[in-house]
Amino acid sequence: MEVRLRSRRLGPILFSSLLLGGSLGGVATAQAAPEAPASISNQPTDQLSPGLEYLHLEDARLTRHPDRLVIEVTMDTPIPGTYVYPSHVPPDRQASPEVFTMWVFIFNDPGACTREEASDRCGPDDFSETARGGVYGVAGHATAVDHSGGAFDLDRDAGGRMTLAGEVGVGDPQRGDMPPGAVTFPLENPMGAEVHVAIAPHGQLDPRTIASELYDPAGDPTCGCWWLAFFEPPSGP
Repeated sequence: MEVRLRSRRLGPILFSSLLLGGSLGGVATAQAAPEAPASISNQPTDQLSPGLEYLHLEDARLTRHPDRLVIEVTMDTPIPGTYVYPSHVPPDRQASPEVFTMWVFIFNDPGACTREEASDRCGPDDFSETARGGVYGVAGHATAVDHSGGAFDLDRDAGGRMTLAGEVGVGDPQRGDMPPGAVTFPLENPMGAEVHVAIAPHGQLDPRTIASELYDPAGDPTCGCWWLAFFEPPSGP
């Protein structure tokens, strides 16, 4: 069985078999060197399974181009029951096969972010006229965990890892719900923006609602249910 979905920007996406795999859109060949994140967060597992890290610094990469950002995350497939889900996912849907999506938060003018300390990151208050923050949903993935407890990814021959990849172009329309009063902007400054990448769990895959599962946000910055990678703006000329 094949299911075809269409992204607003990235075109038709093919998901193979009922238990889907892959990412929303192809990633262009990079001409620049990929960046590693300055830091990462395993907050969903920190709360339930301290010490269990599905996301590592080497798992996330950002490549900047004058006209776009290219993002790729390859991480260990999370196992149901070991991490915190968004509040709207009931206990009976915290099971395999599961859906995960990747969201990219950009801050075009990171120097204008409201930071108490110089080392602080941009945050929810910076979706504003000054920092010019924006949000994009760029990838969706579905994977399963076998009954022995070992994670396997149907698109990567049972390797225990999942990849979400996509890109955001200058001026691309945004995708994602924002809090009331938030002012958001499209990507304007790919070479100098601060970029936050979030991997969000959606719970058990439901073929009847798969389009909304792969395209709709899950949770929010305060939910403690996202794996996060933070990319600082480049320093120097």
